[in-house]
Amino acid sequence: MRAALLRNIGDDALEVRDDIELVAIGPGEVKVKIEATGVCHSDLSCLNGTIPQPAPSVLGHEGAGIISEVGEGVTDVKVGDHVIVAWSPPCGECAYCGPRNQPNLCSNIQMVMGGTPHFTLDGSPVFGMAGTGTFAEEMIIPHQGVVKIDDLYSIEWAYIPHFYNAFYVFQYATSVSAGSLFANDILSGKPGAREKYLKLISSGGSDYPYELVKAAGVDLATSAPYDAVARRMNKIMDEMEGLVAKRKG
Repeated sequence: MRAALLRNIGDDALEVRDDIELVAIGPGEVKVKIEATGVCHSDLSCLNGTIPQPAPSVLGHEGAGIISEVGEGVTDVKVGDHVIVAWSPPCGECAYCGPRNQPNLCSNIQMVMGGTPHFTLDGSPVFGMAGTGTFAEEMIIPHQGVVKIDDLYSIEWAYIPHFYNAFYVFQYATSVSAGSLFANDILSGKPGAREKYLKLISSGGSDYPYELVKAAGVDLATSAPYDAVARRMNKIMDEMEGLVAKRKG
């Protein structure tokens, strides 16, 4: 099987090989035929050692494909299903997944995935990045690590970078938006802004994130936080254009 292999941490390139093999599929696992994969800066960070990743390993953690085999006990997906690979799936059973309603904080399955090599090379174990390894023609992952999509749709769109369970880039975007408005209010000296922000930080997971942020003075259901991001970006762009003009002058 073809795959892009990171032989050693610090290598400046991946080895594209055709002799990588998969171990036998286990109970609760599924095999995915990868049809499309995204490339993320995290792959480079694993390559250069910024993000810890055992080597040798098959990189890639954003992908979409078709279920080609299911292990014993798997009932939520079947052979032929179109799926998105989710490298950080919630277990559905812990406190984060249940009463706290914060499945994006669950790491139970992810920790097991990351330490379980599903590839081999010359009989020796090869890990997959974050327990996946989408830079391969096929990969094995716990069944919780795939998200079924409608078979009516083509799967090419589904490899859009970071489009997987919990949509955490969406969470990043809203966090940046809220953070920009918090920063603007604090730096401008708005009365009570600093105290509300510190109260938000100390609230932890005591309520839904939206409600906590709203109580701190930022309502993500309004345009205010997103307008703040736009203003900040425009200011940065104006400064950059000014520096370029000054350099040319």
